[in-house]
Amino acid sequence: MSGVKRNVLNVKQKLEILQKPDNGESASTDAEDVLNEGNTISHSASLQSVETLLDYMRQRGFDYDDITAVRKICVNIRQEMNEQQKQRRIKYFFKAVNVKRKIPSLMLNSMKMNKCCGKYAKGFNHLINRSNMSDSPVAIVTGGAQGIGAAICKELLKKGYRICVADIQESKAEEFAKEKQKTYGEENVIAVRCDVTKESDYAKLFEQTLKHFKRVDVLVNNAGILLEPDPRKTVEVNLVGPLFGCHAALKYMGKSNGGNGGVVINTASVAGVVPVPLIPAYAASKHGVVGLTRSFGLPYHYDKDGILFAALCPYYVDTDMMKSINKTLVPELDSSGRTDKMSVEYTAKGVLKLLEDKINGSTLLVVPDGYHYYQLDEKLKTLIPADDEL
Repeated sequence: MSGVKRNVLNVKQKLEILQKPDNGESASTDAEDVLNEGNTISHSASLQSVETLLDYMRQRGFDYDDITAVRKICVNIRQEMNEQQKQRRIKYFFKAVNVKRKIPSLMLNSMKMNKCCGKYAKGFNHLINRSNMSDSPVAIVTGGAQGIGAAICKELLKKGYRICVADIQESKAEEFAKEKQKTYGEENVIAVRCDVTKESDYAKLFEQTLKHFKRVDVLVNNAGILLEPDPRKTVEVNLVGPLFGCHAALKYMGKSNGGNGGVVINTASVAGVVPVPLIPAYAASKHGVVGLTRSFGLPYHYDKDGILFAALCPYYVDTDMMKSINKTLVPELDSSGRTDKMSVEYTAKGVLKLLEDKINGSTLLVVPDGYHYYQLDEKLKTLIPADDEL
């Protein structure tokens, strides 16, 4: 233990040199000699802050090499991070290891710190990445407060996306967003009320999202209902809603309008590619979603606006909404006893596959035995007009 203490004192003595005001070339040279690098400890970091970090590491059994490595990466590289970001990154480090101490204003390299401290800090990598989300892609998910939509939001957040939770049930959207903010930060998750049957709501949705995040990369048109006794409402929500969403994406994300392009994913259903006799209105609306996705997913639109379109077609999904609707409106479709129904988490991973594969105009079937792309009949493909015919 005495050896460790002696080493730590050496580090503190070296840090004292680094904390001296830079009054000339000699002070700067001393700092470079200590680090054997061309970097200096951040001038905004007090000696007390550095000692707090060293003390924490010593108490947790870090050896001298680890302490030295951490000291070396507590540097001010004078780029990329402002003071607020430095504070936040350190805050996440201390939060990850449940140390309630004064948060020092240091900059840490997350990759190197994770290598040094990963075995001591449960969930450290997940938390430290929160401080690196300022340039992460942004996704809007309609119907995002519950069911499949909420699962999609969760999966995207895990992948580093920043999220706008859009839902007609504003209180549920805000509640869900606040819960996710605890893990991912208030600045990385927002909630916006959106009635997808109103084109003006889509405009407000994009404008508020752009105002907060300065970008939109992905739109998931997920909001939907199964309300067979009201076919007009069913078509308005399930088909007209995504149609409005696609037009809004072209306007706010399209390269022809100054955007950066992106991806639009429309949640359809297996009922969008096969007939379902008991719910013809629902099936028709979902067939329409597949049709509009294929139409927007032609080279004509991509070449102009740089937006990929794809459809997600899940089979029976185990959601509270589906259970309630099936039992009350279409009892014959009650899925409570089915053994082949899928979880919302399994379904949501289909969105990740679409984002990874980037196949324009594709239709992904999400079924119990996996994820499969639906192939259009070869004869029908010959009937699709060429770009020069449009």
